[in-house]
Amino acid sequence: MKTNVAVTLSDEQRNRLAIALAGKNVKRKVTRREVKSLVEGFFEAMLSDCENASPTASPSMPEAHRTNLDRVPAKYADKPESWKLGWLRGWDSVGRMHE
Repeated sequence: MKTNVAVTLSDEQRNRLAIALAGKNVKRKVTRREVKSLVEGFFEAMLSDCENASPTASPSMPEAHRTNLDRVPAKYADKPESWKLGWLRGWDSVGRMHE
């Protein structure tokens, strides 16, 4: 299945993503290709977590990630678990914890 998910980012957000990916202060903005790779990486990581799951089991967040939900700021408490997992994956992918 091919998806076409629109992601709208401001120039400031694009710069913040470029900084996060580079691990240092940069003036450039993240490219479409980098955003695409980042999203694909999130999906690949999710699929690897589900690799051994039974196809008939109800989908849920892996227990290892469920215990990390307290890392998600309280202002996102109303977000679904899938969103929170993506949020955690984003921070983990750049090798930093949210402070």
